Amino acid sequence: MKDGKFRNCHAYVNTLTDGTVRLTSYWSIVCDVNKEHHTITFYPRYRYGATTMQHVRKFLVDLLGFYVPMYIVDDYLKTQGSTYKYALVYHGYTVNFSSNYANGVTR
Repeated sequence: MKDGKFRNCHAYVNTLTDGTVRLTSYWSIVCDVNKEHHTITFYPRYRYGATTMQHVRKFLVDLLGFYVPMYIVDDYLKTQGSTYKYALVYHGYTVNFSSNYANGVTR
């Protein structure tokens, strides 16, 4: 996946130095994927709105070939309260949640 504008959306993709691919939607970092470590990290604003959720869905499908259903994520978060430790494994990827508000434009 190329760095820069994601599709024709108001979202951007950046590859970090450790190989993590990051999705920024509307100036908020919403999702990181590290294919080498098989991890997906969602940041608090990943569900900010319907359009941001579409960006996340398209990003995961384009990058990994599958989408993590948000009802699975929501159900897990309800059971965990405010602790965002390792959450669940989906398609061999560990899905993490961060309580860190990683904001800022990373174009």
